[in-house]
Amino acid sequence: MPVDYSFRQVEYFVHAATLGTISAAANRCSTSQTAVSLGIAELERHLGVQLFVRRKAKGVALTKAGARVLAEARELISLAEQLQADARTEADEVRGHLTFGCTATLAPVVVPRLLDDFGRRHPGLTFSVVEGPAETLRQALINGECDIALMYAEQDMTGLNCQTLSELQPYVLLPRGHRLARRKAVRLADLAEEPLITPITSPGSYDSEAVLRSVGLSPHVALRSSSMEVVRASVGRALGYAILVQRWPTDESFEGRPLVCRPIADPVPSTRVVLARAAGVRQTFRVELVARYCASAFGADPDARTPSPEMP
Repeated sequence: MPVDYSFRQVEYFVHAATLGTISAAANRCSTSQTAVSLGIAELERHLGVQLFVRRKAKGVALTKAGARVLAEARELISLAEQLQADARTEADEVRGHLTFGCTATLAPVVVPRLLDDFGRRHPGLTFSVVEGPAETLRQALINGECDIALMYAEQDMTGLNCQTLSELQPYVLLPRGHRLARRKAVRLADLAEEPLITPITSPGSYDSEAVLRSVGLSPHVALRSSSMEVVRASVGRALGYAILVQRWPTDESFEGRPLVCRPIADPVPSTRVVLARAAGVRQTFRVELVARYCASAFGADPDARTPSPEMP
């Protein structure tokens, strides 16, 4: 069956949907607003659906049909980019662009190493990094705005294929001179009356306060911060203790104060680190390379897959 629409028309549609206006799409495509408007109109005619509602002075809004077409259009563009990259690439070289999503607490541990290693091994591959809570990353994956993401499996993962890379046990972070710092493991009841320093949590992020509640204790929060270094530095100054899951490569705070990590003696829930991709989307070779790299970095099987797109 012959295809009546052009790839350029699909590009106009995707850019207008992503940027919200015809003028912005025209600037991105280095063409006129008239060309973009006519191209999208022709695409609508050939597909037999209305993709946008045009709002005077307010840009464009996707219709329900447009939202359905957008995901497939983005996949089409991704495949076309991969075809072009493959055609221009020598057998042992990888080119193109990849958008990598990561939760904020995992990003400092993974992202710099990923960019450094891939920058040296595959200089033709460029990265964009998106940080955010798990639900934001899930939507970005489903909408085609992100190729692959590393996150905690703390929420509904419907629409994703996930691979578990690691299962992390929470631990207590203490200043070196703390009265419990010499114990092999710490009971949370022994910290019940002390101030808690905790990262600000969002849906789909690991919740350290929930660890205390899981053993029947009420958190006495002294500070919540979006910066993990602020949390660690506050503990280093003996302003409180913290309950974390992600281990830092050094047992010193940002200010160089010594910290002590101790296992929790109580039976508390662990959390999984997963590598997520949109279900039902053909993965490019560069995405598979990054997936295998992340699996190896966490000591997981690079060929393992979670068969269901939903994770409890």
